[in-house]
Amino acid sequence: MRYTFYASDILESAMELAQSKALNSYSFRDCMNWLTQLWQHCYERIAQIDEGFYSTTVQLTEKLTTLPPFVRNTVRIYASRDIIDAPRQPYKQSSMTDIQTPLTFHISGNDVLCPDVARGRWVWCEYTPEPPFITFTKNNRDPKLITPLPTDNPILPQRRYGGYMLEGNGTTALPYVFRSMHSPSNTFNVQHTFVKPGYTINALILDHPYVFISYEDNATKDWSSWILKDILDQDIPVPYNPFDFQGRPSQVRYIKAKWNDYTGMGVVIEDQLDQDAQGNNRIKELGWTPDTIMHYPSPIMRNYLVANLASKFADLNGAQLTAVDNEVASASYQMANFLDKNKSAWVRMDRTTPRTLGDLL
Repeated sequence: MRYTFYASDILESAMELAQSKALNSYSFRDCMNWLTQLWQHCYERIAQIDEGFYSTTVQLTEKLTTLPPFVRNTVRIYASRDIIDAPRQPYKQSSMTDIQTPLTFHISGNDVLCPDVARGRWVWCEYTPEPPFITFTKNNRDPKLITPLPTDNPILPQRRYGGYMLEGNGTTALPYVFRSMHSPSNTFNVQHTFVKPGYTINALILDHPYVFISYEDNATKDWSSWILKDILDQDIPVPYNPFDFQGRPSQVRYIKAKWNDYTGMGVVIEDQLDQDAQGNNRIKELGWTPDTIMHYPSPIMRNYLVANLASKFADLNGAQLTAVDNEVASASYQMANFLDKNKSAWVRMDRTTPRTLGDLL
C-alpha cells in the first residue's frame, strides 16, 4: 500500500510544529534542499530493506544498455520464465575474462552488457533510480491576489528558446518547428510536443530551458497547466499542481511565467476554481515549481520528515522546543522499528530459484 503526501503539506506541518509558520523566515533554496535531503535519507533506507518499493524493472532489448543513474552500484538482472515454465533465473556479474559467458552481465559505469540478450533470451533488469529533487509551490497556501487582470498575452509573448526560434502556429499547415539560429537548415518539429488532440492551447510561454504550457479541454472546458524542460532532448511534461493539496486537481492557466531558483516566485495564473463575488476567476501570483508527490509505504515516514524538518527550522531560529525534540525522538524510534520488521527482502529475488551446485560450492 502506498501513502501519498505533498511536499507543501510536509513543509506546512513542520513549520507549525516549530512554531514559525512563515515562509519569509527561510529561503526557498534551504527549504527545497532540506526536504530533498531528508526524503533521500528515507528513500535509501527503505530501498535497502525492500528495494521493490522504489525499483524500476525494464526489459533489456540490446546487448549494451545505458541505464539512468541509480542509488546503489548494483542491479538485478534475470531471465524470465520460458515456454516450458522454467523458474526465473538470476544472472551473475562477470569479470573481464568471462564477459561472454551465458547467464552473466557486466557493469561499467551506467552501461550494462548482457550477451544473452543478443542470443534471443528475454532478460529483465531491476534497478533503483536516483530519487528526484523535491520542489514545492511557494505561496500556494496564501497566494498574492492581483487585480486587475494583466494584459499580457500568454500565447507566445516571445519565440526564442535558447539558440532556436519557434516557428508556426500549431496548425496542420504551419506546425510548431524550432529552427536553429546558428544553422537555419537545422530544424526540430515539436508539434507533437505542444499540441494534444482534443485540447486547445491557451498559454504557451518559452523561458529557456523551460516551457510553460496550458490547455483547455474542448469537451469539459477544464484547464490544466504543465512544465517542460529541455524539450529538444526529452518531452516529458510535469503537471503544475499548486492547489492539488486540497484534494482535487488544479485548474489554472498561465498568464506570466518565469523560472527563478532563488526566490521560487515567478508565475501569475488564473484560477478556474476560485471566483470573486462577480463571478470572475481570481488572478494569483505563485511560485513557479510544481508540488512534488512523495510516496511512502507507511505514514511513519511523514512523521519522520515533519519532525526532522521542524528540528532544522527550530535550530535556525535558535529555539529550543521540547515538543520538537520529543517528536524527533518518537519519529526516529518508529522509523527504526518499522524498518526492522522484514529483512527477508534482501534475498527475496534470489529465492525465486533453487540453489545450484555452484552456490553450494
